[in-house]
Amino acid sequence: MVAIIQKYSNFVSFPIYLNGERVNQVEPLWIKEKSEITGDELREFYRKLSGDYRDPLAELVYKIDSPLNVRSILYVPNSSPFEQLYSKEGEIELYSRRVLIKSKCDGLLPAWMRFVRGVVDCEDVQLNISRELLQNNGVMLRMKEILTRRILKWFSDLASSERVKYEGIFESFNHYFKEGICTDEVNREKIKEILLFKSTKSESYTTLEEYKSRMSAEQKAIYFMVVPDKTVALESPYMEPFNKLGYEVECVKFVY
Repeated sequence: MVAIIQKYSNFVSFPIYLNGERVNQVEPLWIKEKSEITGDELREFYRKLSGDYRDPLAELVYKIDSPLNVRSILYVPNSSPFEQLYSKEGEIELYSRRVLIKSKCDGLLPAWMRFVRGVVDCEDVQLNISRELLQNNGVMLRMKEILTRRILKWFSDLASSERVKYEGIFESFNHYFKEGICTDEVNREKIKEILLFKSTKSESYTTLEEYKSRMSAEQKAIYFMVVPDKTVALESPYMEPFNKLGYEVECVKFVY
């Protein structure tokens, strides 16, 4: 009984007692204002949510009141289980008015974002909605659009202002980003902006825009080579004509 209460009603707005003991946590972290949440609280909540003893790579506290009322805390985990790469199951817990609607809620984000973990609480989702109707529900489709747009902006902001952190995220989850550029037609242009590559003329990662900014006036195309790592590209005989012309080549890593 305790396990059931803590799974589905752990965060309802009133205390629940069983045999004289309170068995639920009244105030969920995502209800608080962002300014009231400490970094330690975010990391501790992540550990409880994921069972991972390591700190997440990044955290996002996101709240909006219109067009939907959404309260959420999202994380990029330290790493992803190998089997998740071939699964389409999401890692977001969906709540409505603090009541758990569905754990591992697929359809709330594009499939390629399934590595993102966290909690989303939306008051506009009906408490009695069946799990079968979740994916085709108008509120869910609108929420997917809102969350996807915000996560893409989150990644873009990290790439601009915290490049080292973002490179760590991309290094760990590059397979998912590459899946996204191939499968997510709606957001393809935004994904393209946050893709990173190794190249023959850059020690660190580079974006397509950064590559284009280094192109000479004579170079009319973007050149790339599909290789397991940059060293293979540099040692390849196919690089000789590009070296003579002084052209930079993107190194696109295999996706297994």
